[in-house]
Amino acid sequence: MKSLDETQIREEILQKIKSHGKFPDNHGRDVAVFWEKTWPMLGELGFLGFLISKENGGRGYSAQEYVIALETIAGLDPMAAYVINEHSTIGGLGVSTTGSQLQKDKYLDKLATGKILAGFGLTEPGHGSDVTSLKTTAVKDGGNYLINGKKIHISLAEQADIFTVVAGVPTDEKNLNTAFLIEKANPGLRMGEENSSPEGYLIPGAGSIEMDNCVVGADMMLGEVGKAGKVSRGVLEIGRFGLASIYVGNSQTALNLCVQYAHKRNQFGKPISNYQAIQFKLADMRVGIQAARLLVRDAARIYDEGKSTIESGAMAKLFTTEMARNVGIEAIQIHGGHSYLADPPIDWFMRDAKMGEILGGTSEVMRMLISRKVLASQEES
Repeated sequence: MKSLDETQIREEILQKIKSHGKFPDNHGRDVAVFWEKTWPMLGELGFLGFLISKENGGRGYSAQEYVIALETIAGLDPMAAYVINEHSTIGGLGVSTTGSQLQKDKYLDKLATGKILAGFGLTEPGHGSDVTSLKTTAVKDGGNYLINGKKIHISLAEQADIFTVVAGVPTDEKNLNTAFLIEKANPGLRMGEENSSPEGYLIPGAGSIEMDNCVVGADMMLGEVGKAGKVSRGVLEIGRFGLASIYVGNSQTALNLCVQYAHKRNQFGKPISNYQAIQFKLADMRVGIQAARLLVRDAARIYDEGKSTIESGAMAKLFTTEMARNVGIEAIQIHGGHSYLADPPIDWFMRDAKMGEILGGTSEVMRMLISRKVLASQEES
């Protein structure tokens, strides 16, 4: 698919926001305000169906178009961009890529318009990135499966209407990780007590779910038995560099604020923008942001070509989140004491970035994925 011109995508996004007239500009990270006002708005503007085909009510964006759109939205409201990415990729993309026609007909249009919100249950107590040790099981029972287990740190869990849950189907030798769609209304599923969304962070309503003999029809299986990796790998890959694009947009906003402040803040009789110490900070921030942007775009291009983005996506996320953390630190330094008094607080940029080094796979896991590719290429040569 040929990507649209970047300027065209940005202008279309910004025009939609402007014409709506009520899109928040860093709404203070008020979770209640977000779900009451921003979430419905995202559906109205068509921002929740970027990756869903036009035939199923979406926009049919390529990955390259998607990251441009996300970066643009993140520059205005990173929380909105984060929710779009979680809902569109980790939450709903599995239905688009591996779902049955019945599942697509039932859910895609509702996902694209925001009538339902999707979450993804993979992480378990004591098991983060180690998907080989999951304890949640799905036992065949006639035409159904009985699912038992607990999933934690699920983004958007409190508001989600449907979850993609990875559970092991027992065989004689081992449990085969399999993906299932489970609606929140299922009587065998209940919300856990954990709250993974501290006030002021990007995630509005993360939490946990527990399944106790949760009856799920075989027709709610995503893909095939033992093929959860196929479901989760694709959505985690695009979700990973999608997350990176959010930090590019957020960091660009931090840089813009620093430039504005440097021009108006006077010290020793002149704007601090005249001092080389500040100029060099701004230069380093600009270089880091542009390098990250290019890594994200490259990962999106590789994804659009139908190739694995395990390495390119990991590089994009690793570099971008660490870049964003450094930009956040320097933004605080440039603003000085004012960084904690500004609206929004400048320290949010650093705090958001630090969370990014953990979400979607820690920086250590990203380095592990990259090093595997590096070592494998040497063995092949």
